[in-house]
Amino acid sequence: MATWTCFNGHVNDDSSPICYTLSCPYGKPLPGVEAAALFSWMVAIFTGPVYPIAGGLAWAAMAVVNGGGYLLGWPATARWMAMAIAALPAFWSSLVLERRAGNSASYRLFRDVARVVAMIVGVGWLIARADEYGLPALEIVGIMFATPFLFIAFRRMDRVLNVGVSRHRYDLPMWLDEFIHESNWRSAVVIGFGGGVVGFAIGRDARVIAGLALWILVTLGIMMVSGGFALLRNGGSVGKVLLGVVVGAILGSFLGPLGFLIGAVGGGYLAGRWDARGFSLRKRKRSVYD
Repeated sequence: MATWTCFNGHVNDDSSPICYTLSCPYGKPLPGVEAAALFSWMVAIFTGPVYPIAGGLAWAAMAVVNGGGYLLGWPATARWMAMAIAALPAFWSSLVLERRAGNSASYRLFRDVARVVAMIVGVGWLIARADEYGLPALEIVGIMFATPFLFIAFRRMDRVLNVGVSRHRYDLPMWLDEFIHESNWRSAVVIGFGGGVVGFAIGRDARVIAGLALWILVTLGIMMVSGGFALLRNGGSVGKVLLGVVVGAILGSFLGPLGFLIGAVGGGYLAGRWDARGFSLRKRKRSVYD
């Protein structure tokens, strides 16, 4: 017998037009149309706390269209499509106002606070409705770990849209700043995202956290190898340590997760103690540990 799945993931008999779960409000979806409309609607809603002015005007356009469509008796799918069509032009056309407001440091601070609050409320909302939406506990943990990266993505999007970027400078240690500069980190992040997609695909009940973990591991691995060789070529002791960490971790991985960590720490430590004069456990001036 054929079945269909509602938005919350409940499997229903094909003869039922409404989800069998009493607490679930969703009916039988139209192929492709309802999913696309709902996705566009959710994206338009989320722009509110991300960009308060442009997103707020998009909200206003959605409210007007939704109210008008309801009075005219439009079905829900038609209202969602109309809301998305109205919201997106309203958002893009009002970005000029967002750019003007973004010149103010106080507005940028307000926007950052609104984003943090929205992410906290969103995670809390998911936790409160985990049973309703069938979210495993590890998925919620993964979402919690992913939210800081989402905030960083918003900052990057601010630069792309040219709507004002909060200027905070953090002074890193010289060796770390040199490593980031030499490690080709932008390419590493892009390539590492492919590993994150694989982690998400095989993560089962922990897709978010598996994808995030594999993204970070692949990215850091590429950065350590490329940055290590670059620093080693420039005569930097940090390059030796990074390559020692990579080699030690690879060798230690044959002994399991604990061996991986011990090998990484041990390999990095031993590499940092080696120079042209030989090996010593005593600190030397050229050592990265000094």
